[in-house]
Amino acid sequence: MNKIELLISIASDLTSALDSESRYGRLLESLRRIIPYDAASLLRVDGEALRVMAAIGLTEDVMGRSFMKGDHPRLEIICNAAEPVRFRADSRMPDPFDGLLMDETLTGRRIHSCLGCPLFADSTLIGVLTADAVAPDAFDGLDATFLSAIAALAGAEMHTTELMEALQNGEIQKIGAGQVNHVNVRLIAATNRRLKQEVTAGRFRADLFHRLNVYPIHVPPLRERIEDIPLLAGHFCELTQRRIGLGTVRLEQDALNLLKRYNWPGNIRELENVIARALLRASSDHRNGEQLTIGPHHLGMEFEVTASTEGMSPGGEIRSMIKGRTLREASDEFQRDLILRVVKDTGGNWSEAARRLGMHRSNLHKLAVRLKIH
Repeated sequence: MNKIELLISIASDLTSALDSESRYGRLLESLRRIIPYDAASLLRVDGEALRVMAAIGLTEDVMGRSFMKGDHPRLEIICNAAEPVRFRADSRMPDPFDGLLMDETLTGRRIHSCLGCPLFADSTLIGVLTADAVAPDAFDGLDATFLSAIAALAGAEMHTTELMEALQNGEIQKIGAGQVNHVNVRLIAATNRRLKQEVTAGRFRADLFHRLNVYPIHVPPLRERIEDIPLLAGHFCELTQRRIGLGTVRLEQDALNLLKRYNWPGNIRELENVIARALLRASSDHRNGEQLTIGPHHLGMEFEVTASTEGMSPGGEIRSMIKGRTLREASDEFQRDLILRVVKDTGGNWSEAARRLGMHRSNLHKLAVRLKIH
C-alpha cells in the first residue's frame, strides 16, 4: 500500500467511528502502520495547557492529566513549530511521558525517540500529536512531508469534532480559552448525494449525518418541476444578456417546450449553462434591428435528439426501428434520419446543419458518406 492509499485508508476508518473518542483512538491505532511507536497521544490546546484526548501505550491515569507548555519544553517547541518536529535521541530535554509507558517491561526506561506534530485549523494551533519510542532510531527515515499530511488529517479530525460538539450541545469554545459560549443557531445543509448510502459505504461520517438529519427536506429534481422551467429560463436569459450586453431576449415557445421535455441530469446548473450557450448561438445569428430570439436549433444537439424522439414509445416507433436490427444498424438509421431532417430544415445548408448538430462540417460530411446519405 502506497502512502496516498494509506492516507485514504486512515481517513476512511475515521468516517466509520461514531464518537470522537472512538475516532481519536482509531486515528492513533492507524498511525502504527506508519510510525513504530511505543506510545502515542493526541492533545488539545486549552489555554496554556495541553489536555489528553486519546492515548495508546500510556498509563490510564494520563487521560486525567494536563500538561502545561511552560513545564514541558518539548511540548512548547512542538506548539511553536510550523511543521512536525523530531528530537535528537541524545536530547537532554525531559520527555513529558517519561515513566508513563504502559508496558511494564519499559517502566523506568527513558524515551529516546520523540516526534510531535502541531495541529492547526485555519492557521490556529488547536492541538498536538505525539509519538514516543524507547529505541533511539525508531523514527529514522520517516518522511517529513508525509508526517505533515498526517498532521493535517489529525487537525481536521479534531476541528470537525469541535463542530460536532457545537451542533450537539450548542456550545463553542474559542481555541485557547477556558470559557464556553452558548449559541442559538439553526443549520441548513444541502447535498446532492444520498447520505444514508454514503454512510453505509464509509464515505461520510455517521455522527455528522445523524446530527444534520434532524428534519430532512427533499428537494425534487428539475425534471419533476416542469412548471419552474420557464421562470428559471427567463431568469437565466436576463442574467446572461446583462453579462454580455445584449437587449431583451425572447424564448420561442418551441424552445421552451423542448426545455420542458428534457431530463435535466445536471438540474438547474445545466439549465443555466444551456441558456447561456443558446443565447451566444442566437446572438451570432442576430441581425441589427431584429428581435433577439432563442429557437429550438440554438439549444444544442441533445435537444435535437429530444425533438426527433418526441412521441416515440417502447410500443411504437422505437420498437419498430430496432426490430430485427442490431444496435449499430438501429443507431445508423437514427443518425441518418436526424441528419436528413436537420439538413432539410436548413434548406440544404450543410454548414448550418453541422452547427445545429454540434459537429464540425467535415466530420458531418464523413458521417454522411458512411451512412450513405447523398
